Amino acid sequence: MDGSHVGAGAPAVDLQVATGDKIQVAVSVPPQAFLVDRIGGDRVEVQVMIPPGTSPAVYEPSPRQLVALSRARLFVKVGHPHFLFEETHLDGVLDRLPNVVVVEMVGGGDGHPGTESLEDPHVWLSPPAMIETAVEIAKALAQIDPGQAADYRQRLERLLEEIDRTDAAVRELLAPLEERSFVVFHPAWGHFAREYRLEQRPIEQEGKEPSPARLVQLIEVARVSDVRVIFVQEGFSDQGARVIANEVGAEVRALDPLAHDWPENLIQVATDLRAALAGH
Repeated sequence: MDGSHVGAGAPAVDLQVATGDKIQVAVSVPPQAFLVDRIGGDRVEVQVMIPPGTSPAVYEPSPRQLVALSRARLFVKVGHPHFLFEETHLDGVLDRLPNVVVVEMVGGGDGHPGTESLEDPHVWLSPPAMIETAVEIAKALAQIDPGQAADYRQRLERLLEEIDRTDAAVRELLAPLEERSFVVFHPAWGHFAREYRLEQRPIEQEGKEPSPARLVQLIEVARVSDVRVIFVQEGFSDQGARVIANEVGAEVRALDPLAHDWPENLIQVATDLRAALAGH
């Protein structure tokens, strides 16, 4: 990719924006937009390529979104090898934009230790990844808009404190549940589970609905394990999850890994998990 990465030595003078102009920023997923909004404030205008409630596996960006990407000064990329949306729809556009600054999420291209990182691209569900990515976004905005660098640093500090508070609240909620497992249809929560010492047990395998034989097996496991809640995600089929839930008398609830309000969403997820797993 030809886009300039932070720290790649691109001359700041070529990247500066005129006073009063909003910096056009594109991001792949809403939680990245949360970081940019918090750091950039009214200096940025953000285009999210994958809206909430849609599946990155099947969503295709609109022509309007691709035009917005072509005008961006900064692109925040997931960069994980299993996040194929970017390779399929965005990388070709970015290859023709040599002056765009590209920030890759920590844990994306390089990955974190652990099998979850090798297969699970939802790196933004890990607070450490969000913290390190926020730092890189602040650096990039200061590179593009050096006159506001001090403001970006101040906003970054407030954001890092907010992420720390969120992490502490989630840890407090989930502390009694360490080593417990929860059942999900789509395996989006590997990084989150590892961070908080939980285990996700996915129904979907390799992006596919379970076969009839696999469904029978999963129903028996759910019955023996006294599974009370199966978590699904908007934008993905929940047919298999509902079959299992009906057979074992479990409830189906939605968890959203793509919500823009990252702190509120992570606390809500922790609250829902605690309620679902309490007493197991």
